[in-house]
Amino acid sequence: MKQIEVALFVSMVLVAEALGAASALSPEAMGGDPNGIGKSNIDFVAFENKSAFECTEQHSSVCRERRNESPGQINYLIDNGENLYRDGEELLFVYRADAGAVSLRGGLQYPLSRIIGTDMWVLRLHVADLDELVLSYAFAVDNAPPPNDLYFHWRGEAAPDGHKVADELDGLSEWISVDSTALSSSRRVYVYRSPTIGNEPVRFVVYFADGKYAREFARVIEPMVDERVLPRLLIVAVEAAEGGARNEEYVPALGAQSGRFDAYQEFVRRELVPLVERRYGVSVAPVCRSVAGFSNGADWAIATGLNNSNLFEHVIAFSAGWPLATDLDRTNVNVTFFLGAGTLDQRYYKNTKKIEAQLSAGGVHHAFADVVGGHDLAVWIQLFVPALSWSVSEGACFERKVPGES
Repeated sequence: MKQIEVALFVSMVLVAEALGAASALSPEAMGGDPNGIGKSNIDFVAFENKSAFECTEQHSSVCRERRNESPGQINYLIDNGENLYRDGEELLFVYRADAGAVSLRGGLQYPLSRIIGTDMWVLRLHVADLDELVLSYAFAVDNAPPPNDLYFHWRGEAAPDGHKVADELDGLSEWISVDSTALSSSRRVYVYRSPTIGNEPVRFVVYFADGKYAREFARVIEPMVDERVLPRLLIVAVEAAEGGARNEEYVPALGAQSGRFDAYQEFVRRELVPLVERRYGVSVAPVCRSVAGFSNGADWAIATGLNNSNLFEHVIAFSAGWPLATDLDRTNVNVTFFLGAGTLDQRYYKNTKKIEAQLSAGGVHHAFADVVGGHDLAVWIQLFVPALSWSVSEGACFERKVPGES
Protein backbone atom coordinates (compact mmCIF):
# COMPACT_ATOMS: atom_id res chain seq x y z
CA MET A 1 0.00 0.00 0.00
CA LYS A 2 1.40 3.38 -0.92
CA GLN A 3 2.26 5.87 1.80
CA ILE A 4 -0.55 8.25 0.84
CA GLU A 5 -3.03 5.38 0.86
CA VAL A 6 -1.87 4.31 4.32
CA ALA A 7 -2.32 7.87 5.63
CA LEU A 8 -5.79 8.05 4.09
CA PHE A 9 -6.75 4.69 5.58
CA VAL A 10 -5.62 5.76 9.07
CA SER A 11 -7.54 9.03 8.75
CA MET A 12 -10.69 7.17 7.72
CA VAL A 13 -10.37 4.86 10.74
CA LEU A 14 -9.99 7.83 13.10
CA VAL A 15 -13.05 9.55 11.62
CA ALA A 16 -15.08 6.35 11.87
CA GLU A 17 -14.12 5.98 15.52
CA ALA A 18 -15.16 9.57 16.20
CA LEU A 19 -18.52 9.18 14.45
CA GLY A 20 -19.19 6.05 16.46
CA ALA A 21 -18.33 7.83 19.66
CA ALA A 22 -21.51 7.00 21.54
CA SER A 23 -21.49 3.28 20.81
CA ALA A 24 -20.65 1.57 24.09
CA LEU A 25 -17.68 -0.75 24.27
CA SER A 26 -18.52 -4.39 24.86
CA PRO A 27 -18.64 -5.44 28.52
CA GLU A 28 -15.88 -7.95 27.87
CA ALA A 29 -13.59 -5.23 26.50
CA MET A 30 -14.23 -3.08 29.56
CA GLY A 31 -13.89 -5.95 32.02
CA GLY A 32 -17.54 -6.05 33.12
CA ASP A 33 -20.93 -7.35 32.13
CA PRO A 34 -24.13 -5.63 30.92
CA ASN A 35 -25.93 -6.18 34.21
CA GLY A 36 -23.22 -4.59 36.34
CA ILE A 37 -22.65 -7.86 38.20
CA GLY A 38 -18.97 -8.06 37.36
CA LYS A 39 -16.41 -5.27 37.16
CA SER A 40 -17.96 -2.01 36.01
CA ASN A 41 -16.57 1.41 35.20
CA ILE A 42 -19.88 3.07 36.13
CA ASP A 43 -21.25 3.69 39.61
CA PHE A 44 -24.89 2.98 38.80
CA VAL A 45 -27.37 5.04 40.82
CA ALA A 46 -30.29 3.23 42.43
CA PHE A 47 -33.79 4.23 41.33
CA GLU A 48 -36.00 6.29 43.60
CA ASN A 49 -38.71 6.71 40.96
CA LYS A 50 -41.11 3.74 40.97
CA SER A 51 -41.71 4.29 37.26
CA ALA A 52 -38.03 3.65 36.43
CA PHE A 53 -36.95 0.15 35.41
CA GLU A 54 -33.85 -1.84 34.58
CA CYS A 55 -34.04 -3.67 31.28
CA THR A 56 -33.20 -6.91 33.15
CA GLU A 57 -36.00 -6.51 35.72
CA GLN A 58 -39.19 -6.56 33.71
CA HIS A 59 -40.56 -5.69 30.33
CA SER A 60 -41.13 -1.97 30.03
CA SER A 61 -41.48 0.48 27.16
CA VAL A 62 -38.55 2.42 28.68
CA CYS A 63 -35.73 0.86 30.71
CA ARG A 64 -32.11 1.47 31.67
CA GLU A 65 -29.38 -0.58 30.04
CA ARG A 66 -26.50 -1.28 32.45
CA ARG A 67 -23.49 -1.20 30.21
CA ASN A 68 -19.94 0.07 30.48
CA GLU A 69 -19.11 3.13 28.43
CA SER A 70 -15.79 4.30 27.01
CA PRO A 71 -14.60 7.43 28.85
CA GLY A 72 -12.82 8.56 25.70
CA GLN A 73 -15.95 8.31 23.61
CA ILE A 74 -18.12 10.06 26.21
CA ASN A 75 -15.54 12.82 26.54
CA TYR A 76 -15.53 13.22 22.74
CA LEU A 77 -19.31 13.69 22.69
CA ILE A 78 -19.31 16.23 25.50
CA ASP A 79 -16.39 18.20 24.05
CA ASN A 80 -18.32 18.44 20.78
CA GLY A 81 -21.39 19.88 22.47
CA GLU A 82 -23.47 16.70 22.38
CA ASN A 83 -25.62 15.52 25.27
CA LEU A 84 -27.78 12.93 23.48
CA TYR A 85 -26.83 10.26 20.97
CA ARG A 86 -28.99 7.61 19.35
CA ASP A 87 -27.41 4.16 19.31
CA GLY A 88 -29.76 1.74 17.54
CA GLU A 89 -32.89 1.42 19.69
CA GLU A 90 -31.22 3.17 22.60
CA LEU A 91 -30.63 6.76 23.65
CA LEU A 92 -27.38 7.66 25.36
CA PHE A 93 -27.47 10.81 27.52
CA VAL A 94 -24.14 12.32 28.60
CA TYR A 95 -23.29 15.22 30.90
CA ARG A 96 -20.25 16.70 32.63
CA ALA A 97 -20.59 18.04 36.17
CA ASP A 98 -18.63 18.05 39.41
CA ALA A 99 -21.72 17.18 41.41
CA GLY A 100 -23.25 14.68 43.78
CA ALA A 101 -26.13 13.82 41.47
CA VAL A 102 -27.33 14.43 37.91
CA SER A 103 -30.77 13.39 36.70
CA LEU A 104 -32.77 13.54 33.49
CA ARG A 105 -35.92 15.67 33.59
CA GLY A 106 -38.70 16.11 31.06
CA GLY A 107 -40.45 13.29 29.24
CA LEU A 108 -38.08 10.60 30.55
CA GLN A 109 -37.02 10.84 34.19
CA TYR A 110 -34.07 8.69 35.19
CA PRO A 111 -30.85 9.29 37.15
CA LEU A 112 -27.53 9.54 35.34
CA SER A 113 -24.60 7.56 36.74
CA ARG A 114 -20.99 8.67 37.05
CA ILE A 115 -18.16 7.04 35.16
CA ILE A 116 -15.87 6.12 38.04
CA GLY A 117 -12.92 8.48 38.49
CA THR A 118 -14.35 11.17 36.17
CA ASP A 119 -16.79 14.08 36.20
CA MET A 120 -18.75 12.50 33.34
CA TRP A 121 -22.28 11.16 33.82
CA VAL A 122 -24.14 8.77 31.52
CA LEU A 123 -27.55 7.19 31.04
CA ARG A 124 -28.42 4.61 28.39
CA LEU A 125 -32.14 3.96 27.84
CA HIS A 126 -33.89 1.44 25.65
CA VAL A 127 -37.04 3.10 24.29
CA ALA A 128 -39.88 1.33 22.51
CA ASP A 129 -40.97 2.89 19.19
CA LEU A 130 -37.95 5.18 19.28
CA ASP A 131 -38.47 6.30 15.67
CA GLU A 132 -41.73 7.97 16.71
CA LEU A 133 -40.56 9.51 19.98
CA VAL A 134 -41.31 13.16 20.84
CA LEU A 135 -39.09 14.26 23.72
CA SER A 136 -38.10 17.32 25.67
CA TYR A 137 -35.38 16.88 28.26
CA ALA A 138 -33.01 18.70 30.57
CA PHE A 139 -30.44 17.85 33.22
CA ALA A 140 -30.95 18.55 36.90
CA VAL A 141 -27.69 18.94 38.83
CA ASP A 142 -27.90 18.16 42.55
CA ASN A 143 -31.70 18.15 42.23
CA ALA A 144 -31.91 21.82 41.22
CA PRO A 145 -34.83 22.20 38.74
CA PRO A 146 -33.49 23.22 35.32
CA PRO A 147 -34.94 26.47 33.93
CA ASN A 148 -37.28 26.24 30.95
CA ASP A 149 -34.74 27.70 28.55
CA LEU A 150 -32.32 24.83 29.22
CA TYR A 151 -34.65 22.15 27.86
CA PHE A 152 -33.66 20.39 24.65
CA HIS A 153 -35.95 18.76 22.08
CA TRP A 154 -35.52 15.52 20.15
CA ARG A 155 -37.76 13.73 17.64
CA GLY A 156 -37.44 10.35 16.02
CA GLU A 157 -37.39 10.07 12.26
CA ALA A 158 -41.03 8.94 12.11
CA ALA A 159 -42.32 11.28 14.83
CA PRO A 160 -45.03 13.79 13.89
CA ASP A 161 -43.72 17.09 12.62
CA GLY A 162 -43.43 19.77 15.25
CA HIS A 163 -45.73 22.75 15.05
CA LYS A 164 -44.44 26.12 13.92
CA VAL A 165 -43.46 28.19 16.96
CA ALA A 166 -43.59 31.98 17.23
CA ASP A 167 -40.37 33.44 18.62
CA GLU A 168 -42.23 36.51 19.81
CA LEU A 169 -45.97 36.87 20.22
CA ASP A 170 -47.73 39.59 18.23
CA GLY A 171 -50.98 39.16 20.12
CA LEU A 172 -51.72 40.42 23.60
CA SER A 173 -49.64 38.52 26.16
CA GLU A 174 -49.95 39.72 29.73
CA TRP A 175 -50.15 38.75 33.38
CA ILE A 176 -52.95 40.21 35.47
CA SER A 177 -53.67 39.90 39.19
CA VAL A 178 -57.11 38.80 40.35
CA ASP A 179 -58.19 39.40 43.95
CA SER A 180 -60.28 36.42 45.01
CA THR A 181 -62.76 36.24 47.83
CA ALA A 182 -63.18 32.49 47.27
CA LEU A 183 -59.45 31.85 47.66
CA SER A 184 -58.88 34.58 50.27
CA SER A 185 -55.88 35.74 48.24
CA SER A 186 -54.86 37.16 44.90
CA ARG A 187 -53.84 34.95 42.02
CA ARG A 188 -51.77 35.77 38.93
CA VAL A 189 -53.44 34.97 35.62
CA TYR A 190 -51.78 34.76 32.20
CA VAL A 191 -53.87 36.04 29.28
CA TYR A 192 -53.12 35.63 25.59
CA ARG A 193 -55.31 37.09 22.82
CA SER A 194 -54.69 36.37 19.15
CA PRO A 195 -53.69 39.34 16.95
CA THR A 196 -56.37 41.34 15.19
CA ILE A 197 -57.46 39.91 11.84
CA GLY A 198 -59.80 42.32 10.03
CA ASN A 199 -63.09 42.54 11.87
CA GLU A 200 -62.98 38.99 13.18
CA PRO A 201 -63.98 38.92 16.86
CA VAL A 202 -62.40 36.74 19.52
CA ARG A 203 -65.03 34.17 20.32
CA PHE A 204 -63.39 31.00 21.63
CA VAL A 205 -61.86 31.05 25.11
CA VAL A 206 -59.66 28.35 26.66
CA TYR A 207 -59.37 28.36 30.46
CA PHE A 208 -56.09 26.64 31.25
CA ALA A 209 -54.54 25.09 34.34
CA ASP A 210 -50.89 25.78 35.24
CA GLY A 211 -50.52 29.31 33.98
CA LYS A 212 -46.72 29.35 33.93
CA TYR A 213 -46.72 27.06 30.88
CA ALA A 214 -49.52 28.75 28.92
CA ARG A 215 -47.26 31.02 26.89
CA GLU A 216 -45.62 27.94 25.33
CA PHE A 217 -49.03 26.85 24.05
CA ALA A 218 -49.75 30.36 22.78
CA ARG A 219 -46.50 30.26 20.77
CA VAL A 220 -47.80 27.36 18.68
CA ILE A 221 -51.35 28.71 18.45
CA GLU A 222 -50.44 32.12 17.02
CA PRO A 223 -48.94 30.81 13.74
CA MET A 224 -52.03 28.60 13.28
CA VAL A 225 -54.28 31.64 13.69
CA ASP A 226 -52.10 33.71 11.35
CA GLU A 227 -52.49 30.99 8.70
CA ARG A 228 -56.25 30.83 9.37
CA VAL A 229 -56.06 27.22 10.47
CA LEU A 230 -57.59 28.27 13.77
CA PRO A 231 -59.87 31.24 14.57
CA ARG A 232 -58.86 34.03 16.91
CA LEU A 233 -59.05 32.98 20.54
CA LEU A 234 -58.26 33.89 24.10
CA ILE A 235 -56.21 31.78 26.52
CA VAL A 236 -56.75 32.39 30.23
CA ALA A 237 -54.40 30.48 32.51
CA VAL A 238 -54.29 30.79 36.29
CA GLU A 239 -50.94 30.35 37.97
CA ALA A 240 -51.06 27.20 40.08
CA ALA A 241 -50.79 27.21 43.84
CA GLU A 242 -47.52 26.10 45.39
CA GLY A 243 -46.75 22.57 46.55
CA GLY A 244 -49.56 20.27 47.61
CA ALA A 245 -52.12 23.07 47.41
CA ARG A 246 -52.02 22.76 43.61
CA ASN A 247 -53.17 19.16 43.74
CA GLU A 248 -55.87 19.96 46.29
CA GLU A 249 -57.25 22.70 44.02
CA TYR A 250 -57.12 20.48 40.93
CA VAL A 251 -58.13 16.99 42.09
CA PRO A 252 -61.51 16.43 43.79
CA ALA A 253 -60.31 13.42 45.78
CA LEU A 254 -57.34 15.35 47.17
CA GLY A 255 -59.04 18.66 47.90
CA ALA A 256 -62.40 17.62 49.30
CA GLN A 257 -61.37 17.54 52.96
CA SER A 258 -59.47 20.84 52.93
CA GLY A 259 -62.16 22.56 50.89
CA ARG A 260 -59.56 23.85 48.41
CA PHE A 261 -61.12 22.09 45.43
CA ASP A 262 -64.56 23.65 45.99
CA ALA A 263 -63.00 27.05 46.69
CA TYR A 264 -61.09 26.96 43.42
CA GLN A 265 -64.24 25.92 41.53
CA GLU A 266 -66.00 28.90 43.08
CA PHE A 267 -63.13 31.20 42.07
CA VAL A 268 -63.31 30.09 38.43
CA ARG A 269 -67.09 30.09 38.23
CA ARG A 270 -68.02 33.24 40.17
CA GLU A 271 -64.96 35.46 39.80
CA LEU A 272 -62.64 34.56 36.92
CA VAL A 273 -65.09 33.90 34.08
CA PRO A 274 -67.17 37.07 34.66
CA LEU A 275 -64.02 39.18 34.97
CA VAL A 276 -62.60 37.82 31.68
CA GLU A 277 -65.85 38.49 29.84
CA ARG A 278 -66.08 42.05 31.12
CA ARG A 279 -62.43 42.89 30.51
CA TYR A 280 -61.89 41.20 27.13
CA GLY A 281 -65.35 41.33 25.59
CA VAL A 282 -65.61 37.66 24.63
CA SER A 283 -68.71 35.52 24.18
CA VAL A 284 -70.67 34.33 27.20
CA ALA A 285 -71.90 31.20 25.40
CA PRO A 286 -70.74 27.83 26.86
CA VAL A 287 -70.24 26.52 23.33
CA CYS A 288 -67.43 29.06 22.96
CA ARG A 289 -65.60 28.05 26.15
CA SER A 290 -63.21 25.20 26.89
CA VAL A 291 -61.27 24.10 29.95
CA ALA A 292 -57.88 22.47 29.43
CA GLY A 293 -55.06 20.98 31.45
CA PHE A 294 -52.42 18.29 31.70
CA SER A 295 -51.43 15.89 34.50
CA ASN A 296 -53.46 16.86 37.58
CA GLY A 297 -54.50 19.92 35.60
CA ALA A 298 -56.32 17.47 33.32
CA ASP A 299 -58.24 16.17 36.33
CA TRP A 300 -59.22 19.75 37.11
CA ALA A 301 -60.37 20.33 33.51
CA ILE A 302 -62.50 17.15 33.51
CA ALA A 303 -64.08 17.89 36.89
CA THR A 304 -64.69 21.54 36.01
CA GLY A 305 -66.35 20.65 32.72
CA LEU A 306 -68.61 18.06 34.33
CA ASN A 307 -69.51 20.30 37.28
CA ASN A 308 -70.11 23.41 35.18
CA SER A 309 -71.63 22.36 31.86
CA ASN A 310 -73.67 25.56 31.98
CA LEU A 311 -70.35 27.42 31.56
CA PHE A 312 -68.09 25.12 29.54
CA GLU A 313 -69.01 22.86 26.64
CA HIS A 314 -65.54 21.51 25.84
CA VAL A 315 -62.84 19.73 27.85
CA ILE A 316 -59.25 19.15 26.71
CA ALA A 317 -57.39 16.82 29.07
CA PHE A 318 -53.93 15.30 28.65
CA SER A 319 -52.33 12.64 30.87
CA ALA A 320 -54.99 12.62 33.57
CA GLY A 321 -53.90 11.20 36.89
CA TRP A 322 -57.26 9.92 38.18
CA PRO A 323 -60.06 7.90 36.54
CA LEU A 324 -63.61 9.19 36.84
CA ALA A 325 -65.21 8.49 40.21
CA THR A 326 -68.58 7.67 38.63
CA ASP A 327 -69.76 6.40 35.28
CA LEU A 328 -71.26 8.88 32.83
CA ASP A 329 -74.30 8.85 30.62
CA ARG A 330 -74.69 10.96 27.51
CA THR A 331 -78.23 11.89 28.52
CA ASN A 332 -76.90 14.08 31.34
CA VAL A 333 -73.48 15.09 29.98
CA ASN A 334 -73.48 18.13 27.68
CA VAL A 335 -69.72 18.39 27.34
CA THR A 336 -67.35 17.15 24.61
CA PHE A 337 -64.00 15.64 25.60
CA PHE A 338 -60.66 15.51 23.79
CA LEU A 339 -58.28 13.23 25.66
CA GLY A 340 -54.64 12.47 24.94
CA ALA A 341 -51.43 11.16 26.49
CA GLY A 342 -47.93 9.94 25.76
CA THR A 343 -47.72 6.17 25.24
CA LEU A 344 -44.63 5.97 27.48
CA ASP A 345 -46.38 7.79 30.32
CA GLN A 346 -47.32 4.48 31.96
CA ARG A 347 -49.75 5.23 34.82
CA TYR A 348 -51.09 8.46 33.28
CA TYR A 349 -51.59 6.83 29.90
CA LYS A 350 -53.51 3.95 31.51
CA ASN A 351 -55.68 6.35 33.51
CA THR A 352 -56.45 8.46 30.45
CA LYS A 353 -57.37 5.37 28.46
CA LYS A 354 -59.60 4.24 31.33
CA ILE A 355 -61.41 7.59 31.22
CA GLU A 356 -61.84 7.16 27.47
CA ALA A 357 -63.38 3.73 28.10
CA GLN A 358 -65.75 5.27 30.67
CA LEU A 359 -66.80 7.94 28.15
CA SER A 360 -67.31 5.31 25.45
CA ALA A 361 -69.40 3.15 27.77
CA GLY A 362 -71.62 6.13 28.55
CA GLY A 363 -71.92 7.18 24.92
CA VAL A 364 -70.34 10.56 25.69
CA HIS A 365 -69.01 12.44 22.67
CA HIS A 366 -65.21 12.43 22.74
CA ALA A 367 -61.96 11.95 20.82
CA PHE A 368 -58.63 10.45 21.82
CA ALA A 369 -55.10 10.84 20.44
CA ASP A 370 -51.68 9.74 21.61
CA VAL A 371 -48.03 10.41 20.83
CA VAL A 372 -45.00 8.25 21.58
CA GLY A 373 -43.59 10.16 24.54
CA GLY A 374 -43.67 10.52 28.30
CA HIS A 375 -45.10 12.92 30.87
CA ASP A 376 -43.86 15.76 28.76
CA LEU A 377 -44.80 19.33 27.86
CA ALA A 378 -43.62 18.58 24.30
CA VAL A 379 -46.24 15.81 24.06
CA TRP A 380 -49.03 18.04 25.37
CA ILE A 381 -48.13 20.89 23.01
CA GLN A 382 -48.06 18.41 20.12
CA LEU A 383 -51.59 17.26 21.02
CA PHE A 384 -53.00 20.71 21.79
CA VAL A 385 -53.40 21.91 18.20
CA PRO A 386 -55.52 18.92 17.04
CA ALA A 387 -57.43 19.03 20.32
CA LEU A 388 -58.26 22.69 19.90
CA SER A 389 -59.16 22.23 16.22
CA TRP A 390 -61.50 19.38 17.15
CA SER A 391 -63.14 21.30 19.99
CA VAL A 392 -63.73 24.34 17.80
CA SER A 393 -65.22 22.24 14.99
CA GLU A 394 -67.53 20.28 17.32
CA GLY A 395 -69.46 23.29 18.60
CA ALA A 396 -71.68 25.91 17.02
CA CYS A 397 -69.54 28.82 18.23
CA PHE A 398 -68.56 29.83 14.70
CA GLU A 399 -71.73 28.89 12.86
CA ARG A 400 -73.85 31.82 13.99
CA LYS A 401 -73.95 34.77 16.33
CA VAL A 402 -73.95 33.61 19.92
CA PRO A 403 -75.37 35.23 23.06
CA GLY A 404 -73.40 38.19 24.26
CA GLU A 405 -72.02 39.05 20.80
CA SER A 406 -73.09 42.23 19.07
